Amino acid sequence: MCTALVAVEAEQTILELPGRRPVYPISIAAEILGVHQRTLRIYEEEGLLIPARRGLWRFYSEEDLKWARAIRHLLHDKGLNVAGVRRILSLVPCWDVMGCSAAARESCPKATVRSRPCWVVAPRSDGKCHLCPVYQSACRYVCDEEELESSQSH
Repeated sequence: MCTALVAVEAEQTILELPGRRPVYPISIAAEILGVHQRTLRIYEEEGLLIPARRGLWRFYSEEDLKWARAIRHLLHDKGLNVAGVRRILSLVPCWDVMGCSAAARESCPKATVRSRPCWVVAPRSDGKCHLCPVYQSACRYVCDEEELESSQSH
């Protein structure tokens, strides 16, 4: 099977998982989260949050909202700053998540840049970084389930 077809099937599977389909425009996402739209844009500019894009419009999934709450938890409750959150995200083991070979690791730009998450260092050429398995799993590497649950109640 061609790798492009495998990628399309994997993306379709991600979108079919509960809470993964991006449906909320930024105004609604910000309202649900109780933050200003600018806050979500800052998270995006810093490489912490990657909403889906349709033209100039940003759309967020339930998982994106969960992750945005977790980011706020790390920033406000745990005392981290944006650089600290970015640094923690840079430690997500992308090679393990993606199952990369040793040769692929050596040629990957992430191997030389350890201060930023892989989706910032080596973004997808199709612009669909929100579908990347590493980005999708980052929340679970950074926060445990109790923290994620407690961040939902804020």
